[in-house]
Amino acid sequence: MLPREADILIFLNVKFPEYARRFINLGPSINRSRPTTNFPCMTPRQRIWITDKARMLTGYEAMLVQGLYYPGKDDVVRAWSDHALHDLAGNAFHSGSFGAVAFATMVAVA
Repeated sequence: MLPREADILIFLNVKFPEYARRFINLGPSINRSRPTTNFPCMTPRQRIWITDKARMLTGYEAMLVQGLYYPGKDDVVRAWSDHALHDLAGNAFHSGSFGAVAFATMVAVA
């Protein structure tokens, strides 16, 4: 953890560990870092603090949050570096969402 990230946690009065699960995005400035009970939008190189576990979100957990789960392939996924998994999770794109938007656009145009 970087000193700036520790300062953000101190500024937000985060205890180590907390009983309630909150997520804090430590990437933006101190004015924009807010604890939330809902998981924030994932972006590449994002640093998320989990308050009840008193640690950062791992790359594997980031993949699970994005819905990228490959049953029976855990050993292959865990072979990737934590940094690479975070980047993959941040760049994830759900094709079902795209399909809904594309369909709605075609209906609106027609």
